[in-house]
Amino acid sequence: MSFKRLFLVVGTLEILFSSFLLPAKALAAESLQTIITQRLEAHFAKQLPHTSITIDINSINDGINQRKCSNLSFPIPKALPPGGRLTLRVSCSDPQTWHTYVAAKVIAIAPVAYTARAIAKGSSITAKDIRFVKDNLATLNRGYFRDPAQVIGLKARRSLSPNTALTPQLLEAALLVNKGDSVIIQAQISGLSIRTQGVALEDGSLGEQIDVMNSRSQKVIRAYVISRGVVSATPAY
Repeated sequence: MSFKRLFLVVGTLEILFSSFLLPAKALAAESLQTIITQRLEAHFAKQLPHTSITIDINSINDGINQRKCSNLSFPIPKALPPGGRLTLRVSCSDPQTWHTYVAAKVIAIAPVAYTARAIAKGSSITAKDIRFVKDNLATLNRGYFRDPAQVIGLKARRSLSPNTALTPQLLEAALLVNKGDSVIIQAQISGLSIRTQGVALEDGSLGEQIDVMNSRSQKVIRAYVISRGVVSATPAY
């Protein structure tokens, strides 16, 4: 069963970069390490609200760390890199041209959803099934959930042990229609709302398109699941 509406935080994140240009003479007053640390902290704090951000910069040679520069630039990652590790190419074009590579590690601590108890395969997740534990988002490469509303009502794809970090791969949307169920078919025709009875020929979760037979005409149509026991002949969005 496909899972179309689940908010994913992908397990493998693609890193895109933009250039950060430092104001003139700023490096003369602050060390290179301090500037990079502050800039990365501010960037990831904006990208990941309500998250404790720590930037760990590898030691920089003193000759480079204290070097004056009035035109400094280095790439800023658009997304949290896998494992939190990244290497920045730091460049200066004035008063002298030089560049160096700086290794850094981003630690992003925030509460994420874990199982509070064992959950059987196929069971719907309730509020009592989950608890939130502080974890490093950079190490959760398979994704995570930060909001109870993202998890409650979903179904376990397999049996889950207590204290399991919940990821999109472990959950799926619960079925709202089962094969053989009597369903209400809705349709909009020339501004009029029409409702009739039908029979589901497939299982379906929210937003999925399934085969449904119109009980009156015996015709099979494709319809979208919009709620429990209700399908629409036209998209509901």
